[in-house]
Amino acid sequence: MDSSILRIVMLNIGQSVALDYYEVLTNELITSSKHYILELEQRGKLSISKTNLLKYIGKVLNVKNSIVDNLYILDDPNLVWDNEELNLLNRHLKANFDINTRFKDLDYRLQIVENNLKLFTDVLNVRESSRLEWVVIILIALEIAIALFFH
Repeated sequence: MDSSILRIVMLNIGQSVALDYYEVLTNELITSSKHYILELEQRGKLSISKTNLLKYIGKVLNVKNSIVDNLYILDDPNLVWDNEELNLLNRHLKANFDINTRFKDLDYRLQIVENNLKLFTDVLNVRESSRLEWVVIILIALEIAIALFFH
């Protein structure tokens, strides 16, 4: 068997296995965000701290960057550019392993996680803004009280 054929087969098997791995990671991210979504639905607030949210955002970004760094699904290998037989084999293997479909599904699911993160961040920012508004109100009231007391 030609080594180029083996390389194409190994590449597609490797991409399929890597997609399995990233699908598991993405499912874990979705599962962990469901907890906060349910809390938001039932209690109307989030109990996650800003630090934990930032860690979660870092984890999501790490997964996305890792996918981009490790999977070259959208790019065909150089071997297939000049060889129609290898190109056909590569396309058949991608179709057989559902590489493109699984990649698009993975990307869609990660977009959902990112949208959830945006919502969580917005909720925490509103909470922080509200807290700062109260601090300003208290400081103004304190300033008025001091001005009245010493006037």
